[in-house]
Formats: sequence, structure tokens, C-alpha cells
Amino acid sequence: MLSLYDEASESWARLTPSGVRVAMLEHDGPRDLWAEREPVLTHWALRGKPAPERYGLTVEDDGSHTLWLDSPSGDSFSLAV
Repeated sequence: MLSLYDEASESWARLTPSGVRVAMLEHDGPRDLWAEREPVLTHWALRGKPAPERYGLTVEDDGSHTLWLDSPSGDSFSLAV
């Protein structure tokens, strides 16, 4: 089971495997936490499931977050904050 919780918005999501390639998703709150995380998992899978230490995170002065693979100037995308 994978659980996500955002204290500030009281949003939550829970993914529970229910078969080999099937899972049940439950979520509630103003933020769709699963929809925010799904692009990260897709990115990871499409790039051959790289090890966590290959990823980095840049946080800018304005509070924006950018996840990158192998180097800050490489493959990257913005994360919801």
C-alpha cells in the first residue's frame, strides 16, 4: 500500500494493490495527490526505473521545485508544491 497525505490541505490518497497489475485508488480533499505524483512515476518508468540517487531536486527562491535526472541541466520537470 502507498499512502500520501498533505497536512496543509488535509488531502490524502491511498493506492492498494489488488492483483498483479491492478490497484485500487482512493483519495479525498481539495488536492488530487495521486494526479500530482503520477507524472513522476511515469517519468521514472519510461527512463528505465533509475535509482533514486540519480535524481536531484532544485528549489528556487520563489518556492518552485524542479526534479531532475543526472544533472540540473538534464532531463527535468516542475513539481506541484
